This record gives sequence, structure tokens and C-alpha cells, in this order.
Amino acid sequence: MSERAPSATKLRLGVMLDEWTLPAWQFEALRQAQALPFVELAAAVHNREPHMGDSRWQLLKKQWAYSAYLKADRLAFRRLGRDAFQPVDARALFNGAQVLEVIPQRNKFVHRFTPDDVAALKAQNLDVLVRFGFAILKGEVLQTARYGIWSYHHGDNREYRGGPPLFWEIFEEREVSGVLLQQLSEQLDGGLILERSLGKTNLFSLHVNKNGSYWKSAAFLARQLSLLHHHGWATLQRRAPSDPAHEKKMYRTPSNAQMARFAGRLAQRVVKRLHEHATRRFEWHVALRRREPGQNPWDAPEKYLPVTKHPGAYLADPFLAEHDGKTWLFCEAYVYGKQRGEIWVTPLGEKVPHHGEWQPVVQEEHHLSYPHVFSHRGQWFMVPESRASKRVELYEATAFPLRWKRKATLLENIELVDPTLHINADGFWLFGGVAPTRGAPASDELWVFHATSLEGPYRPHAFNPVIADVRCARPAGAMFMQDGALWRPSQKGAVGYGQGIDFHQVKTLSTERYTESTVATWTHAGPGFRGLHTYNRSASFEVIDVEVISAPRPWR
Repeated sequence: MSERAPSATKLRLGVMLDEWTLPAWQFEALRQAQALPFVELAAAVHNREPHMGDSRWQLLKKQWAYSAYLKADRLAFRRLGRDAFQPVDARALFNGAQVLEVIPQRNKFVHRFTPDDVAALKAQNLDVLVRFGFAILKGEVLQTARYGIWSYHHGDNREYRGGPPLFWEIFEEREVSGVLLQQLSEQLDGGLILERSLGKTNLFSLHVNKNGSYWKSAAFLARQLSLLHHHGWATLQRRAPSDPAHEKKMYRTPSNAQMARFAGRLAQRVVKRLHEHATRRFEWHVALRRREPGQNPWDAPEKYLPVTKHPGAYLADPFLAEHDGKTWLFCEAYVYGKQRGEIWVTPLGEKVPHHGEWQPVVQEEHHLSYPHVFSHRGQWFMVPESRASKRVELYEATAFPLRWKRKATLLENIELVDPTLHINADGFWLFGGVAPTRGAPASDELWVFHATSLEGPYRPHAFNPVIADVRCARPAGAMFMQDGALWRPSQKGAVGYGQGIDFHQVKTLSTERYTESTVATWTHAGPGFRGLHTYNRSASFEVIDVEVISAPRPWR
């Protein structure tokens, strides 16, 4: 592959497709790419091969159960979110593009191009070809674009080769489901990995499991094209994970017998979930302990004691602030009567557990949570989560801790979850979870934004997302210094919300790089507590939120 230095020259993009009607996620991927000022959608390679599917009898004989499940599952769940598979006419995207009609040479599951078609493709002088159609590609066609043919694989190719996409993760009850964008090579599943992301496996619906993953992956193409333009091909090669050769088995469409086992497992999961919801109550509480010298955050969980609950709200996302010799506890209070969160505060005394009074301090017409409070140059500020407003707002205390005013909008037109601001000698760093495309989950990707002043402007990190793994991406509290190192707590989100917390040491934080290493995992917060997803500290206290299982109630 030749290397071209970043320049004002537009990247020429080609698309390989079977039909002009594309699923919505593919249309969105092309729309985002075409919207980049340095990308030209230059060519469409249209597959004109006659349809080579199974006969009706073969389909009924081999996989009728899987086909029936697909239809029933999508019918049942497609209205739960934006449908990634809704057909969209994509012809308008290709206005002005060169169209090449191709009938590939087929050998079972492999497509090769004739020398004439290869020559016609090379004449387009394409930088990238993205594959949204055709079968497995082999031969000289792989060399027709300067940076190769890029292809999506919905599944972690280190574990799942073949297909159907994201089904076997549910069948085998895996915690995470992967998706990647790769450069194709002659070795099946052995090409250069351009981007990989891991999300939570939904064990109840294949449509739901696929939908969020496909929407998330729609952003990959534009992101990698942007990196290619601004940083060059060598950077993409350097950032690619160095995976070992893939020798795992090749998965196939499940047989009718396998689908019968799957139906039994699915029924057991549904019955278990229904019984759990009918016989248990799960509520979020805040728990507190005195901070002891030399004690790690995850040590001695039995010392955490629950803060007195409020009858009109549940309390979560606790943060601590020490001011004028007193410690104040800020929380999200989800007010049952309003069906939304507000920010409340209470003073802490010497005794643990705490039995003080709560007071509302920040209320909006939209949901608020995660009240990240911090002091800067002698003044108190707060950056709560306000995802529903699609903004990240900075509040300033006018009379700490009870009176606050909005001071600045740090980010707009973004749904940032759990915004966490860290200040160091290099400036202001805003961390948070982001859904890169509408319909995608917001817990799979950690994004970082940087500014040289508190009020901004905040610019995205050059290599966002810096983490793309639901098991450790989403923030779980303020970053803190311990043993001379910077620590970042993150939520474990694979099994479920509030599964636990990981603690990472930040190794590198700059506008060009971010690296961290996981040091500890915390999933147990003491007797009677089921989960936790926030940890914070002050000089005197440590605080977490925990999910409490109340007494069982009879089955009805």
C-alpha cells in the first residue's frame, strides 16, 4: 500500500453493493462519510450476479426455525428503538458517482473479479473501497484501492468467525458482542483491524443485540476516513491491534435442532427474569464510610453503611465536597412524583451512617444526574449529566452549597453520559460516555475532550473513542490521585447496569494519546448490596451507590 501524506486532496471513496436499497445503518455510515469535507463518494460497484440462494425446500429443511425466529423477534422488538435495518433508498448518495456494473466470478462462497473489471476499478483511482455487498473477496480486486477494501464484521473475530452475526454470542451466553471494521486480505478474518468495539450482549433478543451494535458501527467508516486524512495510513496501521492468527471454528446458521435448544434457553431466561421482577424490589441507595489511611477503594466493603433513604426519591451518583471544615454529599435524587432526577445535597457529620436532611439545589425541566462537583481557584463548580438536553452545562456556586447558576455550555448537540472533568497542568479534560450514532448505546465508548480554560472551547481528542469496551468505558466517578498516580474509576457494564467498578491507572493523557491499565475490579459492596456503579472520595469520607434487594414479595 502506498502512503499519501495528509493534504487538502479529497479521499476518493467507492462502495461495493448488491442493491441500491440499503439498511438504514449502512446508509447512515455513507451519509456520515459523504458529509466530511475531505471525502468524495466517487464510485459505486454494483453486483449484477443472478441470485444464488437455497431452494425453498432446502431452506425449510435446513434452517426454517432460525428464519421463523428472525421474523418473530424483529416483529416483537423493532419498535423499541431506531431500526438499523429499515430499508432506505440510497441512490441520491451516488449522484455524480461513477457506477460500475460487475458480474463477479463465483466459486462457492468466494467472488473474484475479471481482469477487465479489476482494470476498470483501478482506473477510478480510489483511496478506499467499502464492502456493503458481494461475497468473500479474493484475488487482485483486493488491491484496486490505495488503502484496500474495508469491510464490517459484526462479531468479535477473535471468537466468532462465520455467522449469523451476533447470534452465537446469545446462544453461548457471552457477556459482550463485538463489531469491527477491517481491511480485507487473502486470509479470511486475517486483515488489518481498523476499529473494534465491544458492547453488552442482550440475551433476550437478537434484533436488540444487533440493532445497537450496527448503529454504533455506522460511525466507524467516517472516523477512520478522518484519521486517514489527518494522520495518514501509517497511523492507522500503528493503532491496529496485533491479534494472533485466527484458528477458531467457523460458525454456521443454526440447525433446527440447535434452534430448539436455543428456544428452551431463551424461555428459561424470560421466566427467571419475570420471577425476579415479581418477587424482588431493586432500589439504588447511597452508602458511606470513613476514609482510612492507606486503604484502597475496593478494600473492606463491609465498612460501607447506607445513608438514610428519602421517601420521595431514590438516591444515586454520590459526590463529595469539603468546604470550610464541613463535608457535603451531593446526589442525583430521582423524584418519583416528577419522574426525573434533580441534584440534592446534605451535610455530613462525624457519625456514619448519616441521618441528615436533604435539600434540592439544581432543578431543571429535564433529567439531571451525576453531580460532578469540584473546586477550581477557590470557587465551586458542578458539571451534572444533562443528557436529555443534549448539552453539557457548567454550573457555578453563588452561595455554596445551596445556590447555583448556569455559567457556561461546555458542549452542545451531544448526549454525554457521566461527564467527568479532570484538571491538570496541561488543561481541562472532560471524559464521558457517548453514543456515536442515534440508536447506539452510550456506555460502549469513552470520549475525551480538551480545553485550555474551564469554560472551553472543548475539542474532541484526536483518537476518540479512547476506549471502546462496555466493560470499562463509562465513568464511575471523579478521577483521583493515589500513590503518585492518576486513577480513573469505570463502570462494568457487560452483565448489567451497576455490575461493578474497575479502577485504572492512567498512564498517558495528552491530546494525541490516552492509555490506562486496569489495576483492580470491585463487584461486591457488602451484605445486602447487589450492585454498584459510582465511587467518590474526600479527605474524610468515601461514598458509593449500591443496588439494594428488598424483602421478597409473594408471586402473583
